[in-house]
Amino acid sequence: MAHRVKNRVAAAAIAAILPLAACRPKIASLEANPRRLTIYGTEQSKEIAVRAVDAKGNSVAEAPPLKWTSSDTRIVDVSGSGHVVPKRPGKATVTVASGGYSASVAVEVVDLSKIDLAPALLRLVGPSGTTAKFEVTGKDAAGKPASLPAVAWLLSDPKVASIRKDGTVESRATGKTVVTARVGDLVAESELQIDVRSVSRIELLPETAILHVGESQKLSVTAYDENGLPIPDAGAELSASAPDVVRVLGDGTITGLKSGTALVTAAVGDRRAQATVLVD
Repeated sequence: MAHRVKNRVAAAAIAAILPLAACRPKIASLEANPRRLTIYGTEQSKEIAVRAVDAKGNSVAEAPPLKWTSSDTRIVDVSGSGHVVPKRPGKATVTVASGGYSASVAVEVVDLSKIDLAPALLRLVGPSGTTAKFEVTGKDAAGKPASLPAVAWLLSDPKVASIRKDGTVESRATGKTVVTARVGDLVAESELQIDVRSVSRIELLPETAILHVGESQKLSVTAYDENGLPIPDAGAELSASAPDVVRVLGDGTITGLKSGTALVTAAVGDRRAQATVLVD
């Protein structure tokens, strides 16, 4: 009798387990996050997360062991936990596989190790709505100029100013804010001081500049208040009529690019001043 009871208990236990096993979700695929990965420079490593999902896209708690591989270990290497280490600029594919399922991540290593933001300090003087521009430059691992992708901008206090995608800031109210430029994990910062006030006129000196191709020079902008007194360190928005002849940076630095003539215009609110630049 006792033997029959034990058998019945065991059968009942098995019957209870079978529905649970039948309801246990099965792996339908692997999902890697992110699906594309860009790494700037070789100093920063990255992580790739992966999860096993069922046919409905729900996570499966019990996933089999994962195997990670890189299509080109000269570009990136990857550890068993999804830790990606860049080796040199280039493109490679990182693949994670498990139990017949796999997911791939396209990885690109860009030779961009540092970004700089100029000017380091910009004092924007003039009526509300006055604009000026920050310039971002990049350097590769050898310290040489490098091209830049899109830059993300951030202001610590958006109440005093706004910023556009090209780095142009526009004053709103008197105050200070930190300007941050970000490319991936690379960050550069500058300080922006806003002084909302009237400006009677501005000067851009020298009025005529002569440059050789590749040569640089700095123009100075002086703003004057309603009493005719100079306003120290006033920033301005600078532009060139022929940007293929002269490159103009936000700090007033001009560089000759090819032979020709260009007018450089400085603007503070509705006040303007011009200088002629000759490049030979």
